[in-house]
Amino acid sequence: MCGTMNTEFTEGRCIHITFSGEVSADKNFDRPFGPLRFRLNSEEASAGWWVEVVPAEGANSENAEYVSVVTPPYHFENIRYLDTSYGTRAEDAVKDSPRDFNFVLDQEQFHRAANLVNLGVYSHPLSENKSEVEFDQESQNALAALESLPIGKGRLQILDSRVDRSTGQDGLGAIEWLKFQVELHVPCNFTVLDASGLLIDRSQCSSERKNH
Repeated sequence: MCGTMNTEFTEGRCIHITFSGEVSADKNFDRPFGPLRFRLNSEEASAGWWVEVVPAEGANSENAEYVSVVTPPYHFENIRYLDTSYGTRAEDAVKDSPRDFNFVLDQEQFHRAANLVNLGVYSHPLSENKSEVEFDQESQNALAALESLPIGKGRLQILDSRVDRSTGQDGLGAIEWLKFQVELHVPCNFTVLDASGLLIDRSQCSSERKNH
């Protein structure tokens, strides 16, 4: 297995995909890697970007964003937010590197994970059919199932940045420009297409086949 929510970024046998990029304020960065694409999305972010993985085709369908459902915490500040949300200063946001995140691998897994997060994290009104103990057990079971899903792992390393401390909301500044490297780990059966700008390392998967 390549990874789960509880495994370290360096664990597991995975295909390693690496690429570099640059992005300027209010612009999006987008890089396909097979059926998925990595995106730095400025549209909802506060003076920066949100780290996202979305389907390569029809990315806006059903608002499917694959990082959010398997990268806790599900409330408040999150490593996905490379911006000034939650009172983070722009200069501190760019220092928070590397940023490790998780992502599901397809639409079916996205719905499965979203349902498990809903069961495991968010409160539900007590019904006549279930006691509080039963709800607690249901929540624990959902979180255990979520943490066992075979998922992809990602790491965003900020190599250089430019911040304007005089702009942005509440004196927090704004991130004007980023230079970065992204490494993605996906399961050996993931369909990665060789593409310009992608460095693809399948050596761990080759050694796995030799051991069987």
